[in-house]
Amino acid sequence: MRATLHLSLFTFFFYAFIATFATTAWGAHGDADVHVSDARTLTPQQAQRLSEWNGRVLILRNLDSLSPAAAGNLANWQGDVLVFSRLSNLSPATAGSLSRWSGTTLAINELEEFTPATASSLARWQGDVLELNGLSHLSPAAAGSLAQWSGFLLELNGLRELTPATAGSLSQWRGRELELNSLRKLTPASAGALAQWRGQYLELRGIVELSPAARSSLSRWEGGHLLLGAPY
Repeated sequence: MRATLHLSLFTFFFYAFIATFATTAWGAHGDADVHVSDARTLTPQQAQRLSEWNGRVLILRNLDSLSPAAAGNLANWQGDVLVFSRLSNLSPATAGSLSRWSGTTLAINELEEFTPATASSLARWQGDVLELNGLSHLSPAAAGSLAQWSGFLLELNGLRELTPATAGSLSQWRGRELELNSLRKLTPASAGALAQWRGQYLELRGIVELSPAARSSLSRWEGGHLLLGAPY
C-alpha cells in the first residue's frame, strides 16, 4: 500500500504542476506524455480523437459538461491519469461510460452533486485512485454505492460533515487509504462508525476538534496509520 500512497501523492503534485506550467508553456497542447485541453465542450468525435493520443496524463481543464457518448469514446484512451478540473455534473449514464476507462487515477474534483445512481455507476471503474474532492456533502445512500468501488485510494477531501449514517456506509469500503481532510470535527457516533472501516491509512488532517468520547470511539479503529490534525 505504501507504494500506492507515494504514487498518488506524486501524481497529485505532478499534474498540479503540469496544469500550471502548461498555461504559459504549452497552451492547450503539452509534451509527449501530458496533454492539457482548455475546451469547454467535447463532442463524441472530439473525444474519439483524444482517445487516440498516446500519452499518460490528460487534463480537461475547462470542460463543464460531458455526454455519455463522449465519455464512452474517451474511455478508450489508454493513458494513466484523467483529470476533470471543472466538471460539476456527472449523470449515471456518463459515469457508467467513464467506468470502462482502464487508467489508474481518475480525478473529478468539482462535482456539486453525487447521487446514489451516479456513485453506483462510477463504482464499476477498476482503477486505483479516485479523487472526488469537490463534494461537500455525501448521502448515506451515495456513500454505500461508492463503497462498492474496488480501488486502493479514495479522496473525499471536500466533505465538511460526516454523519454517522454516511460514516457507516463508507466503512463498508474495502480499499486501503481513505482521505477526509476537510472535516473539522467528528462526533462520537460518526467516529465510532468510521472506526469500523478495515483499511490501512486514514487521513483526517483537518480535525481541530475531537472530544474525549470521539477520541475513544476512533481509538477502536484497527488500521495501520491514522493522521489527525488534532493531537491524538
